[in-house]
Amino acid sequence: MNGFINWMNKSFTPKMNKITGNAWVAGIQDAIMGVLPLILVGSLMTLLSLLKMVVPAIPDFTMINNFSFGIMSLFIAFLIPYYIMQRKKVLDKTIVAGCAGAALYLIAIFPKFSADGATISFSFERFGGVGMFVALIAGLFTAFIMFIFSKFSFFKNNDALPDFIVVWFDSLIPVTLILLVGWLFTFQLNMDLFTLINALFKPLTASAQSFWGFVFFTFLGFFFYSFGVSAWVLYPILYGVWVQGIQQNANLAAAGHAATNINTMEVAAGWINLGGMGATFGLVFMMAFMAKSKRLRVIGGTVLVLQFSILMNQPFLALRLLSIQL
Repeated sequence: MNGFINWMNKSFTPKMNKITGNAWVAGIQDAIMGVLPLILVGSLMTLLSLLKMVVPAIPDFTMINNFSFGIMSLFIAFLIPYYIMQRKKVLDKTIVAGCAGAALYLIAIFPKFSADGATISFSFERFGGVGMFVALIAGLFTAFIMFIFSKFSFFKNNDALPDFIVVWFDSLIPVTLILLVGWLFTFQLNMDLFTLINALFKPLTASAQSFWGFVFFTFLGFFFYSFGVSAWVLYPILYGVWVQGIQQNANLAAAGHAATNINTMEVAAGWINLGGMGATFGLVFMMAFMAKSKRLRVIGGTVLVLQFSILMNQPFLALRLLSIQL
């Protein structure tokens, strides 16, 4: 056992932390953190929708949820290449990369055009959590192409032109290549990349939503964390599983069926990580009401409010599903 622990601390942990700090993984982390406020807004609107069942006078806030959590995959497709370019110090192409990532995502979700080409239609569901893995692939591919071509310039050592014009011309080749790939698969080969990518990840999401898959991924996060490896190393995979699970549960509930997915962010945060990684709810409570530091009291109180919102989202579902599986 001592030999295993030494190997984890001296060999495995440093390598995993290096992966976590890698610009590509860190860029995904930054993108996820960037959309969290919008997800929280969507969650609050869901809570208000529940209250509307008791107080009918409350307005219907469904559209706010639709345009926050409901289009989060589009935001992810923009933010991943944006933050990766930022991490890679290619600061002059962050916005261009983000826009190209969003454009590729829109192509990948297989839009439909009218016969005269005047109107375009999308399946709105594909913008939400079920499009998470598609957004990851689109964002990473865009960032990869943009980074490769960041070393190329039409105007080397030329100070006569304004920087923004140089960026325009230097972005022509990578952006054209990114969009050509989407155009080729979607509009020429008639391939539904959204369905194809989700089919490739379906075995992962299906196993993760089983009881033992839920236990395994939960254990893996705590196992890494106990050796000083950030749980963020799993988030590129787990986040896709979580948001898809939430979206599917919401669709099932809206159709009058029982929600079935147990591996969601609410379940993990509300029952496994109560108060934070390692179930630190007691610490949060003491910070909110017993700490002498005003800053700690504010942090504790804020976390208590967030935790209450999470607990209100899916607690009974989580308990029922876990008891059935057990």
